[in-house]
Amino acid sequence: MIPVITIEAEEAQFELRTIGQRQVKEQIAYCDLGDKHPKKIKFNLPEHMDRAYPVGEYTPSIESFRVGKYGNLELNPFELKLEPLVTPKTVSKAS
Repeated sequence: MIPVITIEAEEAQFELRTIGQRQVKEQIAYCDLGDKHPKKIKFNLPEHMDRAYPVGEYTPSIESFRVGKYGNLELNPFELKLEPLVTPKTVSKAS
């Protein structure tokens, strides 16, 4: 299962935070991992982005993954890149 990340109207903006000498753009979303309810998450926008992700459903881009220090697969906690969720179109039957 690929996690689905949903951005709702209230979260379609980012908050600018300062961590030491660095400024990060943090956005809130909801992540569906197959549990009963999606979990509220925070993630950092890529540095080049000057706008928040708009309302919609997304999945993590392959660019968001990396190999960790010990060879394990992990999400890059500093730059989560999202791609719009593409759902298969239903085929309508002619009547």
